[in-house]
Amino acid sequence: YLILEHKYLEWDTARVPELISRPTFPELYECPKILVNKLGDIKATIDYEHLYCDQTIRVLVLFKYLRNVENKSIANSLQKYYKFERRKLEENSEKVNYEYILGFLNSKLASYLLNQIRGPKNIDINPEYLKQLPIRTIDFSKLSEKKLHDGLIALVEIMLDLNKKIQTAKGGEKEQVQRQIEKTDKEIDDLVYKLYGITEE
Repeated sequence: YLILEHKYLEWDTARVPELISRPTFPELYECPKILVNKLGDIKATIDYEHLYCDQTIRVLVLFKYLRNVENKSIANSLQKYYKFERRKLEENSEKVNYEYILGFLNSKLASYLLNQIRGPKNIDINPEYLKQLPIRTIDFSKLSEKKLHDGLIALVEIMLDLNKKIQTAKGGEKEQVQRQIEKTDKEIDDLVYKLYGITEE
């Protein structure tokens, strides 16, 4: 739920094209997005600061933020990997909330499902694995589903705030915030289990 390290990036200078292999397009970074680590268990956060990152981070962007981007990389990606037309993807992404997806990605259920997808002893978090994770669609006309959706978003917002708070907390306050993080993390897991209809049994 937190970015721990920021570094400066040299961009758009004379020598950069020689140093960057397989450069991506800037529009991928200059919008709100979810950032996911590349190895191990999923650790994800939301970036609203338009940060750039290298290939060690997976970038998840809603299509609505790429609506007016006319870039061959995007067009090629869409044609190669998706069965839907771009307009439909953009429309569908209007219904999706980053905090909702983040709660799922950071849950124990997502880690379990990722391990089933990628197989034993595989620690990679490849885009093709992330694409196979089932994001639970919410029927907003059903009050019970909307309540679970909104509850997950509220818990994720608390978790984002707590993770910022613990960076500056000291002594007893730090321990108290850590306990709140652990409690909220469990509440997120429990709510995700409810969303996916998973009982203790």
